Amino acid sequence: SPMRILLAIDGSACSDRATELVSTFPLPLESVVRVVAVHRPYADVLGLGWETMGDASTNVETEDEADSRRLREAIARAESLILRPGLEVEGFLLQGRPGSSIVDEARAMGADLIVVGSRGHGRIATMLLGSTASEIVDHAPCPVLVARHKHLAPLAFADDGSTSARNAETVLTHWPIFAGLPVSV
Repeated sequence: SPMRILLAIDGSACSDRATELVSTFPLPLESVVRVVAVHRPYADVLGLGWETMGDASTNVETEDEADSRRLREAIARAESLILRPGLEVEGFLLQGRPGSSIVDEARAMGADLIVVGSRGHGRIATMLLGSTASEIVDHAPCPVLVARHKHLAPLAFADDGSTSARNAETVLTHWPIFAGLPVSV
């Protein structure tokens, strides 16, 4: 059956690897890949309202516009790399805090899987792993794949007998993206 994948990118080399990985997935026909980036305005990052910015607001707004443009370009590049017949690819620029925005978007689209890069770049800290990818893993409504490479390697599956382990086993044995990969238990 078709899959719904949310790919969260930030324009970094790590998110480029995540995009390349998703582009190799053997996905069923009519699957959907939604490519999102999150723009967090300077004022939000700094915890300031626009009215407190004074003369600096013009420069900050220019930075924000540049960030927004860079993220839109990254989304367009990712869409063109992933797009192929039988696959629907959608790109969106979200606004807000990266972690919660990505989790909310995954929930809203009914995502089967979230894919993020292992670490990214941003003006305050790394956007995707460190803190953001950790937050996504903790709060996601579905499995999260943190991509460190542009291809899937042999898998290690840790089974502690829990419900989560049974869910992971189902994913590993039934999803086409893991078909044919060796698994160590």
